[in-house]
Amino acid sequence: MGSFTIGWHGILMFLGIAVGVVLTLHLAKKAGIPDDTIITAAIWAVVFGLIGARLTHVIDSWDIYSEDPLKILAFHQGGLGWYGALLGGILAVVIYSRIKKFSLARFADAAAPGIILGLAIGRIGCTINGDAAGTPTSLPWSFTYTHPDAFAPLWVATHPAPVYEILWITAILGLLWWLKGKIRP
Repeated sequence: MGSFTIGWHGILMFLGIAVGVVLTLHLAKKAGIPDDTIITAAIWAVVFGLIGARLTHVIDSWDIYSEDPLKILAFHQGGLGWYGALLGGILAVVIYSRIKKFSLARFADAAAPGIILGLAIGRIGCTINGDAAGTPTSLPWSFTYTHPDAFAPLWVATHPAPVYEILWITAILGLLWWLKGKIRP
């Protein structure tokens, strides 16, 4: 048999998606976009996002997967790239908007804050797992990973790259929230 493990990264990715969808539903209601359009688009985005996330990871690590292509299908062993998830999700929503003939621009305006907030929440999982450490540093806010399953170099003080990204993402979210309703086409 084997064990089924759910890690912090998976929990926080799920939470990020859920929070992002809830925020998007709230903003879409104000924009006159039906809930079923948001829910269906979110399902498409998650499915295409998972494919895109895996595809970008496989491309980034082709030296590993070229030796054993069956490992490409081993999602349970980890390996997802968030930028591939974002690109796959965007592609899905573009396709869905053409099929259902709704305004992609209006949808994007409603979805952007939720996507950004969801990404920030998901990156907390990257920080906990130590799968996106920065370069070595002696700064007092460096992170040192000691868990043998961390992808970061063990016992080396590194820049907390995902934390920097979370701060940057949160600043963008704040700017979008502040601009919300101030800019009219």
